[in-house]
Amino acid sequence: MLKADCRAQFTADDFHFVVRTLSRSKADAVPLSDLLADEDTRDCVLDHELVYREVMENGGCINVSPAFYFYVLLRRAFMRAGIDNRELTDYTAAVLVEFGRRAVSAKEGEAATLFAYPYISDLMIMLKDAGPWERLMIRAHIADYALFVSGIFPDRVRAQNRHRGGPDLRFYEEIGQSNYDAASKERLVDETEHKLVFRRLGEQFHDVRRLLNHVADNVLHLSPHPHLLPAQAA
Repeated sequence: MLKADCRAQFTADDFHFVVRTLSRSKADAVPLSDLLADEDTRDCVLDHELVYREVMENGGCINVSPAFYFYVLLRRAFMRAGIDNRELTDYTAAVLVEFGRRAVSAKEGEAATLFAYPYISDLMIMLKDAGPWERLMIRAHIADYALFVSGIFPDRVRAQNRHRGGPDLRFYEEIGQSNYDAASKERLVDETEHKLVFRRLGEQFHDVRRLLNHVADNVLHLSPHPHLLPAQAA
């Protein structure tokens, strides 16, 4: 089960990137020691306009970790949409890092499985005989998978729905929302830090999915229609 820990995965290169970026402005400069020692300082600095702008303008030429890259991008997108929740941003970024890594490293057959509808139905069948911990992890994985596929590859979902009769975006929203909601109510989730994040994703799956569509189209450029805004997405 994924953790909302992208900020805990930042590398030395990530911190040096922040220091170099902010040192260009004396008023905004921050010592590396402050970033490493104080979480509140780190969180405030990560929200800085200069950091976001440097990532956006030089995204293909900077030496930062995927955790840092996705957190900074999603944090800004979420705040612009009125979702000011760092843990939710952190968890969603962790979903993109993990499933993105799988998609990039998968062989051709494995990549096809990653986007296959039977993959979900197989996991749903496993729920019937799963114990408490396994059930929680399966539900979280199904919901994470639905969020990644519908958020980052909506065009692929639509194409498979049109040409192969695959599930549409509504299916992924329903399966993602229901499993995040169910995971937030599992008794054992109280022993983890996931309860509030799962509840929020269950309540706002549609909104988060559309924000990811916007990021994929306008920042990651995975869609042939980068001009679409979140409010125009299906």
